[in-house]
Amino acid sequence: MQPGFFRTLSTRLLQPCKSAVRHPSLIGPVLRGTEIGSVLKQHLAIHLQEPMTNTLEPSPDLINFTCQAIDAHSHACFRLGYLYDLCLRMRPEKVVETGVHHGVSTAFILNALKQTGGRLYSIDLPNVKYQTDNQSRQDDVLLGAEPGFLVPQHLRVNWELLIGDSRQLLPTLLRSIGPIDIFHHDSMHTYEHMKFEFEAVWPHLRDGGLLLSDDVDWSRAFEDFCSARKLNYRIRKGVGIAPKNIRHSSSYSKGSLTESRNKGS
Repeated sequence: MQPGFFRTLSTRLLQPCKSAVRHPSLIGPVLRGTEIGSVLKQHLAIHLQEPMTNTLEPSPDLINFTCQAIDAHSHACFRLGYLYDLCLRMRPEKVVETGVHHGVSTAFILNALKQTGGRLYSIDLPNVKYQTDNQSRQDDVLLGAEPGFLVPQHLRVNWELLIGDSRQLLPTLLRSIGPIDIFHHDSMHTYEHMKFEFEAVWPHLRDGGLLLSDDVDWSRAFEDFCSARKLNYRIRKGVGIAPKNIRHSSSYSKGSLTESRNKGS
């Protein structure tokens, strides 16, 4: 039996079945053996179209709010839904993400930006192998599909997708678009690559902007980066959260946030 058998079984059979249990409208497509990419699109569309009521407690502290949002979505079908809540709160003008994959994080960010304005810039490689310091794997759902294939067409108006290696594209992009409000890392999770992206982005992040990193427990890159700069940061359910130059007063206007605690440059 090949090593990837159980992972493939989970992707092609178990995950669609779990989705159908939560959403009866998906039972028919799953039972008919509808292609997994199509089922994923239908599943995500349900969450993007549902009225999203904000049940989070108001918090003047950006880190605490982000942790609340992560907790609120941790048992949902798509845990990256917290990015929707966060973008509604911060109302960013410019968001940059690396690692688009299917496009779940992209879709939730764009769903918020459709309401608030702003633009998302995404960088990813086609049919990428997701690599850590110890291993790499290929997601068979992406074979033959473009990064972000789940993102609905009506949300793409505020989106620019750049195909290529972030080590080449990210510095050029940051120089061309000016200061950014949010950076979300979810590309290659090796120590050196994560460190490169954080160091490239930090000078271009606005005071009060937010550095986010998924899967920070895969290496110490995020903790080492923040500790070296004495940043006020938090790790919540594998997500690294580091605001830039947060001040003690608490206010936010579009494109400029100042709020609570330590400064880190």
